[in-house]
Amino acid sequence: MSDEQQSLAIVFADIVGAAELYDSLGDEGAQKAIEESLGHLSEAVRRNQGEIIKYIGEELMCRFDKPDHAFFAACEMQESANLEANPDLRIKVGMHYGPVIFQSGDLFGDAVNVAARMAGIAMAEQIIATQDFVEELSPENREYAKVFDRASVKGKASVIEIYLIMWESEEEITTIGAQSFHEESEQRHSMTVSLDDEVYLVRSGSPFVIGRGSQCDLALPTTLASREHVRIECRRDRFTLIDQSTNGTYVRTEDGNVVYLRREELILWGQGVISLGAPFDDVDGLYLHFDCG
Repeated sequence: MSDEQQSLAIVFADIVGAAELYDSLGDEGAQKAIEESLGHLSEAVRRNQGEIIKYIGEELMCRFDKPDHAFFAACEMQESANLEANPDLRIKVGMHYGPVIFQSGDLFGDAVNVAARMAGIAMAEQIIATQDFVEELSPENREYAKVFDRASVKGKASVIEIYLIMWESEEEITTIGAQSFHEESEQRHSMTVSLDDEVYLVRSGSPFVIGRGSQCDLALPTTLASREHVRIECRRDRFTLIDQSTNGTYVRTEDGNVVYLRREELILWGQGVISLGAPFDDVDGLYLHFDCG
C-alpha cells in the first residue's frame, strides 16, 4: 500500500458546550443536538469542496485542496452554529496548511498535529489559523485574518505566528482588530508550571493546555488525565485554570486549601500544586507545581 503526500488545508471543528448539554437535555436529547450540529458542519464542508476525514467524538476533521475553500467553510460553520436553536452549543475551529500523508482514507503528519493544536488554542466562536494557512489565502480573504498571537507547538523548534479569522460583522472586526498582538513580550504577564525538574512558561497571550494528548503543551503520561485535561488562560492579568476533563482536577492553593474542579474554573494565585484526576493522597498522582509570580 503506497502513501500519497500532498499539501492540503487541514481543519478541525470542535463543538463546545457538549458536557453542559448532557446535563440539561439528558443523554438522548444531547446526542440528538450534537448529531444535528455535526450535520450542519458536514454540510458546510461539502458545500465548499472539502472532504470529511473523520469524526472524533464532538470534533470533525476535514481537508481542502485550497485554503480559500477551507476559509469559507469555517465561516459557514460559525454562522450556522450561531443560527442553531440551542445556545449552549458553540464551535471552535483550527486550521493549518502543509504537507500531509494520505493513507487509507486518513491523514498523517506534522501538519495534522499543528491544525489540531490550533483548534486547541481556539475559544468558542473563534477560527484560528497558522501563518502558513493565511499566506495561501487570496488577497481578499487574507484581509479577514488578524495577527493574534505566537504559540509553541510540540515538535517545532520555534514558535509559530497564529491568526484570528474575523468572520463576524464589520463592526466586530474593527473592534477586535484594534487589539492585535504586540511583540513586546516583556510587557506580558507570565507564570510557570513545573513537573520534577522541567519548568514550562505560561504566557498571557496564549492558552496553555495540559493533558494526556501529544498535542498538549504539557503532555503527561498518566491514564488519569483526559486528552486535553485543563487549560490555563490569562484574563485581565489573572491566570485561570479551566477543567475540561472526565476525572476532574485538584488544586492545592498557597493557603493550604484543596479545591476540586470538574468542568469548572479557578483563578490561580501565588504558588500551589495541581493534580490531574487524582486526590493528593493518591499514590498514583502526578503533581504539577505552579507559580504566578
